[in-house]
This record gives sequence, structure tokens and C-alpha cells, in this order.
Amino acid sequence: AGNLYLTASAVTSFSAVNTPVKVAATTTSVGLFRVTSPSNNRLVYAGTKTRRFFVTASMSVTSTSANKYFSFYIYKNGVKLPESEQAMRLSTGVDKGSLTITCTVQLSTNDYIEVWAANTSDNSSMTVETLNLAIK
Repeated sequence: AGNLYLTASAVTSFSAVNTPVKVAATTTSVGLFRVTSPSNNRLVYAGTKTRRFFVTASMSVTSTSANKYFSFYIYKNGVKLPESEQAMRLSTGVDKGSLTITCTVQLSTNDYIEVWAANTSDNSSMTVETLNLAIK
């Protein structure tokens, strides 16, 4: 079990529409038990038994442009978990949207999870204001 959180807001850039990328974030991890966080926005299972975990991610984001649609996902070992998808629309350039992602995932030793996002409108960027990612 364990979690990580964002220590400073960060811009996530998109190279193309509907192309998910790992959410850019400088994160700090806390409360780690049989979990490590060797890099930003990544939790790695270090236990020896394969187990199912409950994953929760919550975040708030902004965009400088109006009417932008974003999708957010949990990725396991670089692969999207489609059941984790959540979508958001930011109506104006001053909107701040918040969302929560929940799912269950089976993890074996050294499997990892991350938060990814896609701009489903165009390739404009978004700023992640807050981010928390936890597994239990």
C-alpha cells in the first residue's frame, strides 16, 4: 500500500489528439509498504505475492483554452486499463476541473501503475494542479 502526491503544478503536453501520455508531475511518496516510487507519477509493487489492489487517483486540472475535453486513465506497466477511464470537459480557459479514478488491478512483483491523460479535442496542453495516487 502507499500513495504519492503532486508537489508543484505541472504542464502536460500532448503531441496529438486522442494520444495518451503520462501525466507530467513532480511527486512525493508517503506511507509506502511493499511499494516503491522510483520515479515521478509511478508506484511499483515490491511484494512477493500476486495480489489485487484498489487504485484511487484524484486530481484537478486547468487548461488555457475553452471547450477542451480530456480523458484520464490508470496505466499498468505502460498499458491502459480501459475500465479506469474518466472524462472531463473544461468549458472556459479559467475552469478548474476535478475528477477521481477508481479501479482494481492485479499486481505482481515489479508491476507499476501511473496516471495518464489524453486531450480528446486537440493537442493543447493542460496543467495538473493537484494529483494523488494510492493503492491499497
